[in-house]
Amino acid sequence: MSILISDCRLQITDCSEIGVFTKKGVCVGAAKLRSDAPTGLAIWGDDLTTDAIDGATDGETFMFRIWDGATEYAADVKFVEGNSNYTTDGYSQISIEGLVSTPTEWSLSEPYPNPFNPSTTIKFALLEDSRVRLTVYDLAGREVALLVNGELKSGAHSATWNAEGFTSGIYLVKMETPQFSETRKLTLIR
Repeated sequence: MSILISDCRLQITDCSEIGVFTKKGVCVGAAKLRSDAPTGLAIWGDDLTTDAIDGATDGETFMFRIWDGATEYAADVKFVEGNSNYTTDGYSQISIEGLVSTPTEWSLSEPYPNPFNPSTTIKFALLEDSRVRLTVYDLAGREVALLVNGELKSGAHSATWNAEGFTSGIYLVKMETPQFSETRKLTLIR
């Protein structure tokens, strides 16, 4: 299968590369990104003469990752033509719109700003799609705000707590998923 990267809205460095991976994590194509011209990319299929799955299989979904020489990112792509399903003689054309940081662990970051008045941003990362509950409590353990309650995709996320109308003091923000739980302290100053 062939992919044409017709437009790349990234700052390209000499060591920028793009890789194509199946959902199972198998690398099935790679190329060096160019800032001065479109980039062609071949995706190889599975060798059916062996038992090992060493390439993409028909209908299998693939995703793009960018390597800038130091960090790996998921690529935010737009399909101009075709789609992200492998076909032996298929063709797709994409535009790389940006990068999505790939988390390496479950996390609840330190809110920023903190101390704050009247709002703060809480960033968190999910390694896989998960049900998430992000709740703010006062020091008596009473729930004072529910920021997130539902299914989210893997990746980096954020929520903002606007504490307008709340009294100065210390609050706790707690992130809960079936796989992870963590709490951070918030300081509201009036």
